[in-house]
Parts: sequence; structure tokens; C-alpha cells
Amino acid sequence: MISLLLNRTQMLSVSKLVTFLAFAIVVAQTNGLDHWYDAIRCHAHTRLSIQQFCSVENKTCHPVFENAADLFQKLGVKAFVRHSKTGSEGTWWPTATGPKESWHPFVRETGRNLPQEFIKKAHANNQRIILYHYPKTSSYYAETEESWLNKDIHGHTVEYPRGLGLCVNSGWRQKYIEQLLELVDFGADGLYFDEIPQPYQGCWCENCREKFKLQTGHDLPTTMNTSDPVYKLLLEFTTRSVIEHYDEITRAVNSRSAEVVNLVSIYKVPAVDNGGRVYESTKLVNSTNSTVAKTEFEIPESANQIFRHGKSLFNHGFVEDVFLSMGWSISRDAAAGRPPHTWLPHLTNASQAAAASFALMTYGMVANPDHQENDIPDYKLFNLTYTNAKRLNPYLNGTRPVRWAGLFFSEAARNTYLPHSDIAAWMNVLFPTVSAWEALIRMGAPVGIITDWQLSGNTTTSTCTCGKHGRRDDVTQSIVENAGKDLFSQGYRVIIVPVAPVSLSQNNSLTSFQQAGGKVIYLDSKEQWADMNERIRLETALQEEIISNLGPVPIQLNCGGKFVHAVPLKSAIAPSSFVVMVTNDYSWTYFHTRVPERVVNASLTFRGVSEDLTVTDVINNSVLAAHWQGNGTWIVNLPEFLYYLAVHVQCKGACWQ
Repeated sequence: MISLLLNRTQMLSVSKLVTFLAFAIVVAQTNGLDHWYDAIRCHAHTRLSIQQFCSVENKTCHPVFENAADLFQKLGVKAFVRHSKTGSEGTWWPTATGPKESWHPFVRETGRNLPQEFIKKAHANNQRIILYHYPKTSSYYAETEESWLNKDIHGHTVEYPRGLGLCVNSGWRQKYIEQLLELVDFGADGLYFDEIPQPYQGCWCENCREKFKLQTGHDLPTTMNTSDPVYKLLLEFTTRSVIEHYDEITRAVNSRSAEVVNLVSIYKVPAVDNGGRVYESTKLVNSTNSTVAKTEFEIPESANQIFRHGKSLFNHGFVEDVFLSMGWSISRDAAAGRPPHTWLPHLTNASQAAAASFALMTYGMVANPDHQENDIPDYKLFNLTYTNAKRLNPYLNGTRPVRWAGLFFSEAARNTYLPHSDIAAWMNVLFPTVSAWEALIRMGAPVGIITDWQLSGNTTTSTCTCGKHGRRDDVTQSIVENAGKDLFSQGYRVIIVPVAPVSLSQNNSLTSFQQAGGKVIYLDSKEQWADMNERIRLETALQEEIISNLGPVPIQLNCGGKFVHAVPLKSAIAPSSFVVMVTNDYSWTYFHTRVPERVVNASLTFRGVSEDLTVTDVINNSVLAAHWQGNGTWIVNLPEFLYYLAVHVQCKGACWQ
């Protein structure tokens, strides 16, 4: 397909390409985080639980617990995550939000404010610190506030591995917010919310019973029958409750400090089938401009489980990089391109750690490698990772993926079949959707995800930047009057619609997108997308239709490696440069299904760019020759590489006029 693209460059005039790219560099920057989080694209994650590393009897803590900031600094770590609440234990500081009995025994004995100490030590090193504050349990409030407890369908208290569950529709929500605001006042730079804070099957406590009745007019279901419409309403109610919970939390936090970033767990959302059962939504990260997705490297690939476990007869033929890249993009684009915070556990060698971290940064994410406490600082495992990060951070600061092709991903259409029929969800929605994604990444198109609510016009907007300019980020939630024109202004030139839009507002948005000059391509979900051979034909036809309408891809990798990804990233405040992140077959870092082959004779083609370029290999700190082809086209030959490259392009003036 790459050779097909290169042979059809005359199908689009240079002037149109320039127009495309001039819009593309906007990259939705108005929805960005113009502060510290955007400038540090590789963090560190550890736990250092008070239960494991501190002694109440001796009133002392292990040296790694006390000195984590200094130890991370030796590795060059500029931002890290550590716990301020691991499970159901009491607070790690003398909180004013509850009586002394609600404090951890170590705090009652010593009077120490541990989170504040962590923060001061990190800030003294010019580091940023994100506090992991577990959201689902508290032994003190489980004992003193029985009405706050989650209940299952039989009326039994829900018990998680870390304690008894507390319901988001109870008084626990406000108590948890009060604790978080104290952490904000101590100086926390970020708050990390792990897991989904409500039982995915539903909660039958009195708080939920009353709220469900008020919102739906129904009593809670008496069975968990996935074909029961009322039980499905309960699943949707659970999602809505969690979204409301995090909306209230993030708005409260950012009303206290716009600098604090909220890392909201989206759990199975990056898996296109949502785990086949749960109803988490991309709207979890739609609350404020300081809200980003908390996710994990391998979660998107869990959509493969339907095929692994014999639930399907399909020979689907998707490989890991398709699921991973799509899932990462879902978590990124649901937050208007803000970089998702992505945990990288189970790292065993330096090449794996560096390649996995680079792959995430390629897709506009923040890599969060996991560090075993007793090994900090692990130079052998992580020195290469943070050396790369130091080189990349200045080039990635404030960048967002360039927009060109958009894929409409309809959670609503998928959820009409879930959880009672995951096979039907695949046949009618997911096969054509994932196939379209595969077609787009294989042709090298700059591509983004457009969700139901984004196509309907329900997005967050920002009226000013925050952070380094010393101004507050005044975030408003607005209904965009014309979402289609807004998508066009972000740089999208074609939107692929795998299934019919489910609302009038979405149809209207697509119409306005076309009126603005964009192209909409509707796929036929009744085609044989589940058949691997037929899907190859359908994907090729889609690629050809895109080219016939728009011309060749504006920024394109040319190489023989099927699994090599190149993602152009651009900052709206730096119009004279952009960076292309190139990563080779990164799925090996977790799934070990293939051994990466060394990439040779690869090149990048830039179309519609100004006539004076300086191109740099960021990782190897060398200048690359740029060859002018005329008609607004440059070709840059890339050095051989095994895992990754970062190519920075500096233009004399604006890259696209």
C-alpha cells in the first residue's frame, strides 16, 4: 500500500496539502495542559506502602520510604508516583476530615504528615510528585458509616481484596474529596485514582436504590440477567454514577489548584470490547482540562481474549499492534489529546523498558514504568529509558498528534449488544471499526479517534493556558454549536464511520463537517469484516477511496516493515517545528509473539512543507539529510534502527504557511 501512495502523489495539488497541514497543526491545543505534566513524558511508579515499610512499634520507616525522591533523582526521574493510601488503612497524615481514630496508627504515634514530607522532598529536587490515593475502601468508615457500604444483589457487603467497598453515591464521596483537597493544599502535583470505584455488576445499597428509582422510575433488578433491560439500566446507571463521581472530584480539585493533574482510571475502556461486560465510558476523562486517563500498556490487547478463549470461530487476524495503538488512541483522544498516564509493569530488561516507554511516547502518552521498591534506583534496568526521556522531553513538550483522518468509535452502538452478546457486538460494530483502524495505521495516516459524545458536540474547552505563564486554566464544559466544523478546524479531513450514527446531532455534525470541506466515508457493517481474507480486500478498498478523495498521506513513513509505526506530533505554539516518532513492532515488549527485525532503507516523506528544513535524529543527536523533491515534497532517509527513532524537523519559518 505504501508504494501505491507514493505513485499517486499527483492526485492532490500542493496547495490543498498545504491547507490540510496548516489546519492539522492546530491539533486541538486549546484542550491542552500547558504545564509541568506536558513537559515530562516519562515518569516512575512505585508503591512504598506504609504497612510494609514503616513500623508503628519502632516509629521508623525504611530508608527507601524516607528517601525515594533522592533515589529517583539519581536516575534522572523528573516525576514519580507513590502511595498516600494503599487500601483501607487510615490517613497517612493528621487529617482534619476525621477523628484521630481515622488516622493510621503510625501517624497517631508519631504525628507525622507523610504526604507533605514526600512533597517537600520532591520539590526540593525540582521533581513533581503524583499521590496514589486508593478510592474504594476505608476500614474506619466501613465500621462507622454502614450506610456507605456497597451491597451486592443479595444484600451482602461487597468486599474487595483491599477492604470493604464504599459506594460513590454515599457520603464517602464527599469525605474522599475532603481528603484529596488536603493533599492538594500540601502541594501535590497530581492525584492518581486507580481502578473503577464501584462494583461493575452494580450496587444494591439504599443510596443506589433511591437514586436509581429517581433516575429511571424502576426498582433495582432482582437478577443479574444480562438480557434484562432493567439490569442493563443498572449497568448504565453505574457508569453514570462513576462519571459523576469523578466529575465532582476533578472539579473540586481544580477549583483549589489548576496545576494539579487528575489521573482517572478508565480500566477496560482502551479495550475496544470494554471487557465484554462493563460500561465504563470515555467520558470519564471529559471533566476538566487537567484530567487525563490513567491506563496500562497491555489493556487494549485484552480485546483479543474473545478469540483466545474459544468464544468465537472467527479467524480474525488482528495482531497486537492494532489493538494497542487503537486503545492508546482512545484513551488519548477522549481527553482531547491530553497524554494518558500509562503504567508499565513487569519490566525485566533495559531494551524492553526503553522500547515500551518509547512506544507510548510515540502515541502521545506519558510512560509510567514500574519500579520495584527495594531496587530503586535500578540503573541497569532504567538508565537507557530516562536517558532517552531527557533527550525527548524538550521536543515533546506541549505536542499533540497531528490530525488528518478520524475514526468514529461508537460506544453506544457497541453497548446495544453488550454484555449479553459480545459476538454480535463484534460482528456488527467492532470488526468494521477495528478493521478501519488497521487500514489507517497501515497506510501511515495521521489518525485520531472520535467518540459518540465528541461527534455530538459535548466537549471540554479552555479559555486560557495554565502553568508556566502564571495564569489559571479557566475550563468550561460547553456544547459546541457545530461539532463538525470544530473537527475540521482541528485538522481532520476525513472521518470514517463504521456504523450508522445513533443520534440526530451526530448526523448533523457529519453534515457540517462535509460542508466545511471534509469527507465522510461510511462503511457497510454487513460486509464480511470478520473474514480475514475478505477484510484485506475491504481495507485496501478503503485506503484507495481515501487517497482518491484526499490524495497521499501528508507525513508518511516509507519502509518494508509492516509493524513500524510513525506518529507526527505538533505543538500549536511552535509552528516552525514538529517531531515524528518512529517505533518498530513494539508489541514484542509484552507479548513476545515476534522478534523485531532491524529496519533498513526507511524514509519519511513530508508534503506541503516549506523549502528550508533542518532534520535531526534526536536519539542519536545527528543531522539527517533532507532531499527536496519539488512540488512541496521532501524525503528524509532514516538510519538503520532496531527499536525506535525520533526525528525532529525545524523549518526556517512556519512549516506550513
